[in-house]
Formats: sequence, structure tokens, C-alpha cells
Amino acid sequence: MTFYSIRSSGNKKTIGHYPQIEKVTHNCHVWDDPKFIDRIQFEKAYFDPIVSIPSLFKSSKTTDLIHTVGIGFVGKLLVSGKLKTILENHRKTGLQFFKCPIVHREKRFDDYWCLNIFEFDMDFIDFRKSQFLGKMSKAEGGNFVQNLSFKSYKIFKENLEKKRELGFSQLFISKVKLNPSISEDFFALQHVEGTVKYIVSEKLKKLIEETCTGIEFMPLEMTLSQWLQGGERKKIYG
Repeated sequence: MTFYSIRSSGNKKTIGHYPQIEKVTHNCHVWDDPKFIDRIQFEKAYFDPIVSIPSLFKSSKTTDLIHTVGIGFVGKLLVSGKLKTILENHRKTGLQFFKCPIVHREKRFDDYWCLNIFEFDMDFIDFRKSQFLGKMSKAEGGNFVQNLSFKSYKIFKENLEKKRELGFSQLFISKVKLNPSISEDFFALQHVEGTVKYIVSEKLKKLIEETCTGIEFMPLEMTLSQWLQGGERKKIYG
């Protein structure tokens, strides 16, 4: 089965304006308030977090996945109620959705949600066949990149926990190879290129494409540079 990483659309015909968000209104002190949503990083929240309210450019479209960057949305997806329902129907555990209204042309849209995922299916990865990168900072500036290999998640995690001791500023899975016979249609992986990947099956991809807008699907076996610079994305999404 083929799997894809969910990405927000970069096509202006689809989203109207890139980026979609003109400004973000924060409803608390983002650095000091313990209930601010960015305090939650891939763990279950036992309180109602304080969300930030994005205002879209007038020329932006209210798509089902909104392109977000930075404070208030770190590692999270901002989705419509329609997309929320689809994702909930295809995964029963490890998900929390927090109401996160958006503003467009001075009108407030309440049926938008910030997804917090707190379960990761790292056992789906074939570590022997996946590729890894470690980045080391050079004294004169810049980075030295090292290709690495790990036989299991246990060994990879042990190295992650002591990456500073090993001299790495970053250590992540650069190219994911999944094990065969995965039954889940929606799951997430961490410690990957871009920190976290939200993954869907071919079946779920087709369902989302039939009903939702603002979403691109990058084949999981590709790296981000291959997708963006190799021409594959442009062939599919323009």
C-alpha cells in the first residue's frame, strides 16, 4: 500500500494567497501562560488550551487545511470541521481537536480545529531500510551532514537522547521506509524531516481529495527536497 504525507497547498489557484494567514491574534502571553497551546508538544492535554486566532488575507480561500507557520501552531494542523470528521473516522486514539476559529474578510468561522496528536506509530518504520541524517555545526559556521544507519527504533532513540554528547545539532529520519501490511489509514511519525509527518493511506487520500481542499499529498518515500525541487510536486499540483 502507498502512503502519503499531508502538506498544505502552495498553489495560489487553490488557496488564493500564499501564505494564507495575514496575522495571528494571541489570546494570552505566549511565553508565560502555561495553558497556551504551544506548551503542548505531542502529548495529551488535560485542560482546554488557549488557542491563537489567525486572520486570513482577503484574497485567501477558506480551505479545509490552512497553511500555518510559527507561534500558535507548532507541529499542529489547522483543519476544517469536515476534515476533522474524516480524520476522526479513520483513527480512534491519540487525537485531540481544539476549536480554533479563523477570521476571513471580517467574518469569523468557528468550525476550524487545531489537531494535537500524541500517539506515534514508530513501530511502522522499517529502520534497517530507512535513511538517517545527523547534522553537526562547524566552528566556522554552517553544518556538516552525516549519513547514518540504525537497525531499530530502540537504537535510534538511544542516540537521539544523547545527540548533543555525540556532537549532533540535529538527528532525524531523512527517508522513511515502512513495514509491509500496515492496517492504519491515518497515523503520525516523529523525529523525521520537518519534525513530524501526518500520514494517510492511498484509500484515505482519495477520500480527502474528493471532499476537501487545500491539501497536497507527498509520497512518503520521497524527501522534501526531491518533492519540491525534483519536479514531482509541480507535475501534480502545479
